[in-house]
Amino acid sequence: SQPHVHDITFVQTWNQASQTIDLTKLAEELSTLLQAMLKESTLPEHYAAVSAVASAELEAKNGHGPQVLQYLSKVGKWAFDIASKIGTDMAVAALKNASGL
Repeated sequence: SQPHVHDITFVQTWNQASQTIDLTKLAEELSTLLQAMLKESTLPEHYAAVSAVASAELEAKNGHGPQVLQYLSKVGKWAFDIASKIGTDMAVAALKNASGL
């Protein structure tokens, strides 16, 4: 099966981002972000974002950079704002790379 153009975009984005993003540290920060998001989740879209961050954390632990960005691209501004507020700088950088915020 051919990779989708969308998937290739995340590989290219990851190739650029991988110089500044450490997946081990990112996994730790995504775990911290996840806990903060769970405390503030009230809407269905919040829970969808929590799920995407959880998936991104798993992919980071497994060393799959492009997949991390693919999940983080679905997260949205709410998670980005929380990541910024709690000081998870690497998660903020990854979210920026993934979603173009």
